[in-house]
Amino acid sequence: MLGGLGGAAKYEARVGVKGDATAGMPAQSMGHLAVIALILLGNVLYVVNKKKAGAR
Repeated sequence: MLGGLGGAAKYEARVGVKGDATAGMPAQSMGHLAVIALILLGNVLYVVNKKKAGAR
């Protein structure tokens, strides 16, 4: 069994066929980067707000 889109894209590369999985990988990668960026932004805002609350 293949594990999701990444596994399917690896399989397509292995057999030499570029299909839907290979075409979908850039979108999935950008989605992951967006989620990571939002998590980092949330953490930064949390720390900034925590420092502001502690300064009162």
